[in-house]
Amino acid sequence: MEKNKKAYEPIDCGLYDHYEVYAMRRTLLSVTYKEGEKTVTNSLIIKTLRALNGEEFLLAEDGTEIRLDRIIEMKPVA
Repeated sequence: MEKNKKAYEPIDCGLYDHYEVYAMRRTLLSVTYKEGEKTVTNSLIIKTLRALNGEEFLLAEDGTEIRLDRIIEMKPVA
């Protein structure tokens, strides 16, 4: 494991279900997440969710990829 990479912490199944619904409905979301030491906020639409090497990721339509345990807040854009 890389020195600065924290081990993946699985997210709550109910929260994962919300992400799936957002993906199915193609909801525009405001997502705040950790990217290294920075906190980033981005507007995106979830293309798909996937698991890779025991970690879960959100893949956005714009190509953004976010590990799910790094998400701080996600809410629909009004």
